[in-house]
Amino acid sequence: REDDRTVRRRALWILALGLVVGFGLAQLPALAAMRTGGTDVLRFEMVATTQQAELVVSGWGEAGRAAARTQLLLDFGFLVGYGLLMWLAATAVHAPRLAVLGPVAAVADALENVALLAIVDGRTAQPWPALATTFAIVKFAVLTGWMVGVAATVVRRRRTRRRAAPPSMPGSDTTGRPGCMHRRPERRGSLAE
Repeated sequence: REDDRTVRRRALWILALGLVVGFGLAQLPALAAMRTGGTDVLRFEMVATTQQAELVVSGWGEAGRAAARTQLLLDFGFLVGYGLLMWLAATAVHAPRLAVLGPVAAVADALENVALLAIVDGRTAQPWPALATTFAIVKFAVLTGWMVGVAATVVRRRRTRRRAAPPSMPGSDTTGRPGCMHRRPERRGSLAE
């Protein structure tokens, strides 16, 4: 039934937004503590080498590592929310091929978090730094592709709607309604008269 589908879809939107906002806000103190320790989350995601991973972890100290662990655990709820939000937004603009990118980005983010948690727990040797960076790059590439794809879909649909609009009738405005065209009043005489 259509009403049930609408209610379910609305509930999914609320759930997705709630997860993104709730877990996003919950991460802010941990993100600030990580930054204070010398490395922000984006630099941490791109550690790539054992040497960089060791520098990050030692630079944070115990407080920074605890903050990073907290942030990563909260990020699991956040990634479920944004993956669902991406799927919902893509289906809302009728782009089913793009809808699958939401879960793909979320899975890449989850795998990245697993590798980063290993690093936080002291496993700075390979493959963990390389895996974290690889999954972060995949995540960012998928997110970028999704954003470009959704924007292109929206633009294409708007252009298609404009082309499909009925032609305007003489004496009408651009909406096609007769008698709505605004005309300039005719001038009578000249200023010299």
